[in-house]
Amino acid sequence: MSASSLRSAPAEPGAQGGEHQVELGHPHQPQQADVAREHGATGTGQTTKLCNQVIVGSTLAMIAEAVTLAQQVAHPFSLSFALSFAALFHQYRLEVQAAQEHAEAAISLATAQGFPQWIAHGSIPRGWALVQQGQAQAGIEQIHLGLTTYRATAAELFRPYWLALLAEAQGTLGEPETGLTVLTEALTVVDTTGARWYEPELYRLKGVFLLQQSSDNATGAESCFHHAMARAQKQSAKSWELRAATSLARLWQSQGKRDEARNLLASVYNWFTERFNTADLKDAKALLDALE
Repeated sequence: MSASSLRSAPAEPGAQGGEHQVELGHPHQPQQADVAREHGATGTGQTTKLCNQVIVGSTLAMIAEAVTLAQQVAHPFSLSFALSFAALFHQYRLEVQAAQEHAEAAISLATAQGFPQWIAHGSIPRGWALVQQGQAQAGIEQIHLGLTTYRATAAELFRPYWLALLAEAQGTLGEPETGLTVLTEALTVVDTTGARWYEPELYRLKGVFLLQQSSDNATGAESCFHHAMARAQKQSAKSWELRAATSLARLWQSQGKRDEARNLLASVYNWFTERFNTADLKDAKALLDALE
């Protein structure tokens, strides 16, 4: 898959108005194309890297324009896609309200039009948003509903991601064992399908749950964080690398390894030159300040 394949999004075969297409991201396409680079021949992991770079390389302006363009062409399938991707994008940035608003809009439209895949793509970020607002049980039920709908479409690419959100939700209920079981399923899907784009986060979360389970699991958790960083580096996924580095630095801080923690985290944080208002970069900066 090359950057040029991102420049237009043909309507799904059989979708209403199949002659239409929405060029998601225009006029930001050149910027997105610069970010989404080809990474080698089939089988070398380029699709995983591209999937990560599309998410990381997108901006609030690009996402908003994608939704606006889909609305302008009055093409329900494209609008469902744009709203669902917007929900995913805001979940990735940990923006609860925006994720929920776009997810609910996607669910409403996709339900009316009969697009089960976009119902799933909206239901799971909505469930995550509910969990973040203290409605853990309702959120978990929504995520399960989305996963069931998604499995019925025979799609697999996003299942590790969705399962990770379910595991996180279980963690908020103080159920690390359940979270670890869900992550095991997610990692099995990764190994079976090769859909590795969310793999770094799966290993980072595994480390988090091991620590939540017992402080005696520190060695295993550290191994998970190192593995998460290594997988992120292989994918050129700096945002996943930052999350893993932050988790590892926080562990080292608790063990009195302040210099090692600061040096590790600074080496990743200093790579970024923009978007310092995002939750992940704010979290990393707060930890760096605490380590001074």
